[in-house]
Amino acid sequence: MSMKERQYLAASDLNIHPADDLADGAQKIVSLIGGGE
Repeated sequence: MSMKERQYLAASDLNIHPADDLADGAQKIVSLIGGGE
């Protein structure tokens, strides 16, 4: 899976999470980007 695909999946995941999970979702995106490919 490419990094771009991961970012799209993470963004879609954020869209279906409750607002109080947004921070955790953001951490997930940071981990995906920071973790490399």
